[in-house]
Amino acid sequence: MFFFRKAKCKAGNPLRTVLYTWTRTGASSLTAILSMHPDIRAIGEPFNPSQSHGQFVKNKNDKEFRLILDNLWREYNFIKHNHGLTKKQEEFLLTRSCNKVIFLWRRNSAKRVISNQLAKQTRIWNINNNPENKLKLMDFNYNPIEIKNILDEINNYLVSIETIRNFLRKNHVDYIELVYEDIYENNLDSGMMIISNLFNFLGLDANLSEEIIEKIHWRLEPDNFKQSTPDIYNKIPNIIEINTLLSNKGYGSLF
Repeated sequence: MFFFRKAKCKAGNPLRTVLYTWTRTGASSLTAILSMHPDIRAIGEPFNPSQSHGQFVKNKNDKEFRLILDNLWREYNFIKHNHGLTKKQEEFLLTRSCNKVIFLWRRNSAKRVISNQLAKQTRIWNINNNPENKLKLMDFNYNPIEIKNILDEINNYLVSIETIRNFLRKNHVDYIELVYEDIYENNLDSGMMIISNLFNFLGLDANLSEEIIEKIHWRLEPDNFKQSTPDIYNKIPNIIEINTLLSNKGYGSLF
């Protein structure tokens, strides 16, 4: 799935790209893939204070926030963002600070939200093929998940997707819209085509070395980084009730 919008920035401006997304959408792997390009310098979630490099900026005034962004853009040209800004700050980031936006979301709302709920319990957000973290996830004693919390999070997520999409269109932002499943769950050739199109969208050479291509192939294989699997889902005490409800509502299935 691709949607392009007319560029608002002037030609010749240095690349400043924001990957706008939500947790559990494959954004970390996509950032890792794009960072393999020699012309991309990426930072993930710089406004999330729980990250080692993150900072709390919601209390900053306009001038202070713009100074922080200016400093970030001096060092990086790609920001993965899903947390930590006010509405006004987000609007500035997307319309006046950057000149390219990658808008990434996940079609299966059930998997995204349940995966997010499990990560909140385990405090493990990425495994990156780490055997130790995989064992921790399998051995963890999961608590039941409140149905209301799931439905509230899904509804907020779906509303926010439409809100951001409409905002980007209304403000004529130069953006590309991508879906998790199209990148990671079709086939390798399809995933590679999307990555190539992304590099073209960013105005970068998509002809990469064989070594980099092999690393991208590894990243496009979900089993190398997927945290939530059927074995994990089955450890949730009320998983049958959850899956039945979410499937019936059309939010996707966990199995």
